[in-house]
Amino acid sequence: YIAWRVSEGDVLYRDIFYLHGPLSTYLHAILFRLFGPGIMVLAVFNLFLAAWLTGLIYSMFLKFSDKLTATVAGMAFLTVFAFAHYGWSGNFNFICPYTYELTQGVFLSFLALHQLGGYLRDGRDAKLNISGVLTGLVVLTKIEVFLALVVAQCAGWIGIYATGRLPFPAFLKKLGRFAALFCLPSVLFMFYFFQHMPPGKAV
Repeated sequence: YIAWRVSEGDVLYRDIFYLHGPLSTYLHAILFRLFGPGIMVLAVFNLFLAAWLTGLIYSMFLKFSDKLTATVAGMAFLTVFAFAHYGWSGNFNFICPYTYELTQGVFLSFLALHQLGGYLRDGRDAKLNISGVLTGLVVLTKIEVFLALVVAQCAGWIGIYATGRLPFPAFLKKLGRFAALFCLPSVLFMFYFFQHMPPGKAV
């Protein structure tokens, strides 16, 4: 309903009281503008995310285990989380969640860690930059998911420093670029909200 209203021109936080970040709502509003409003639009989109996340889980587990373990990890996600149905209402799994910010934040977190792990393996700056932007997107979903990602990202950065491949000034430079890219999604949303509400409220 909230995304539907936004797709019709309402502005989140100005016209609609909301406790979570804006990313999922505005993403859904775009989907509604493209395909029309409806729960099936969101369910199909989440099916796409669930398939992608299953592939990510498999790929990440395969890096430090075998194919059987990676397959079991992917199947555990699909059976326990993606399609679980533990109550009479059907909106507590990954496809039809109670809070879309949670599931999409988890998906973006896995994607960010996948990119960070890729940087640790091959040292390509593009993967580190993408991880920074994705981490910035997670903060626009649900704060609990972001805090969990911060712990994992800190471990990753300790790993980057511990490899000894970078002198300390170069390490700080990469960390600074990561931080700038992390801030980018929030800054862009802030500029959007500046157009619709006083700056203090937008911030």
